[in-house]
Amino acid sequence: MSTSTESQQTSNLATTEVDQISPLPGNRPITSSSFQVRETISVMGERPIASSNIKILDTITESGNRPITSSSLQFVEGQTVMGNRPIASNKIDDDELMGYID
Repeated sequence: MSTSTESQQTSNLATTEVDQISPLPGNRPITSSSFQVRETISVMGERPIASSNIKILDTITESGNRPITSSSLQFVEGQTVMGNRPIASNKIDDDELMGYID
């Protein structure tokens, strides 16, 4: 009975392994954040309800129960979209915002 031994050459190249299984749809990334979950609700899956420091002045029931908050944004006079929601002006003069590239 004869036996043969095969020798294998190893490469000096580094290899990277990528895990193909993603826990989120669309291969969305998971990162840490300061997001604080107050409670959860079961609507089309388990969804978080986040805590926030936004001051809610009132709510509107158009398209669900949506909060109304105070804002310093300037709005276009007389123009609204569905649910009588205001349209913000494009003339925002703030160094923090990128604005439009024309």
